[in-house]
Amino acid sequence: MSNTQFRDYIFRHNPAKIAVSDPRAVVSHFCPGGAEVTQELGLRPRTVVCSGSFFGDSLSEAMGQLIEFRQKSSGAGMLYLPGLPPFSARLLELAFDAEGDGRIILYTMKFIEVANHNDNGQDGLNSLPGTGVAFDRPGWPQ
Repeated sequence: MSNTQFRDYIFRHNPAKIAVSDPRAVVSHFCPGGAEVTQELGLRPRTVVCSGSFFGDSLSEAMGQLIEFRQKSSGAGMLYLPGLPPFSARLLELAFDAEGDGRIILYTMKFIEVANHNDNGQDGLNSLPGTGVAFDRPGWPQ
């Protein structure tokens, strides 16, 4: 089993829970006589929510892992999840709290897919309507 990774940060322990949402843009058109037709417009950015814990023998060791992740998570980068093909993403949210004496830090992270990014972590256009940019998803069911 491979470890979860975002940009240059490799998680020592995989998140306890990983939830992936793979939405599609669908619209409904109303026709004369009351009929309704739906049309799929394409893929929307995937979102990933990971929850787990950083832990160590001391508060400073557990907090050090959190700080290291935060320092390495700025900008867009590749997100590697166990059993799934990697894709470009950006960290949207990081929430955490300490449990007990602080040696266990529970976290929840939310990522969103971005269409293009460079090595500096800057993303390009994503799936905004009318941009003409499609998400490249090799290895993912279409």
